[in-house]
Amino acid sequence: MGALALKELRSLLLTPLGWTVLSAVTLVQGVILLRLAQHYQAHPVVDGPQAGVTYNVIALYFGAATYVAMLAVPLLTMGQFAGERQRGTWPLLAAAPLGAARLVAGKFVGMALFLTVLLSVLTVLPLSLAGATHLDGGMLLAAWLGALLTLLTYAAIGLYASALSPTPALAAVGTMLALLLFWLLEMLATTGVEPLDQALAGLSLFGHLEPLLRGQVETADLAFFVVVTGAALMLAALRVARLRELE
Repeated sequence: MGALALKELRSLLLTPLGWTVLSAVTLVQGVILLRLAQHYQAHPVVDGPQAGVTYNVIALYFGAATYVAMLAVPLLTMGQFAGERQRGTWPLLAAAPLGAARLVAGKFVGMALFLTVLLSVLTVLPLSLAGATHLDGGMLLAAWLGALLTLLTYAAIGLYASALSPTPALAAVGTMLALLLFWLLEMLATTGVEPLDQALAGLSLFGHLEPLLRGQVETADLAFFVVVTGAALMLAALRVARLRELE
């Protein structure tokens, strides 16, 4: 599994797709950081629990990164299984001496390592503000953790979509639609039926990311990301096992 994870990481770091995504996301986030800093300089928030640069610039910056990643991560995951099938290399991968769960785990770990590299690069930009103002280290770490957990959840959902889809393009579209639905669930929690509204709000990615962006690390929010990620990987493993049976 470790060898597969490293292979996937190398393939992302040594291909144009990986570097294109890394460069594009960094460029977009740089523009977002500049705009957030300019807005805060013109309209500083000095009172209340969300006062200061850390929340109004850096935490919102990491929050914006999760929106940008909704477009980037599907492009990275679309070829993980669908690409193998399209290129005709799936039989070789299916013949690997790894169970379906370990096969999915290897690809997920490789993707997780790449996303950690991506988020670490993005972190360098807001840290440049440390020399000019005081930063709340706890809030910064919580926001970074929230962004990382969100990206890992995206990756797991993308892997499942890639395992389901016959082509990478269909996998990318399916992943984007699934991620958009997870973001919109809180907005859809207006049925008037309280148990249903609570369930919809509880499944919203934004509802669990927002407290982390504010520096509030709650067990329930961390568990949500772990459960959703684990469920998506489990479904992906079941699908990969089924694909192997069809060979």
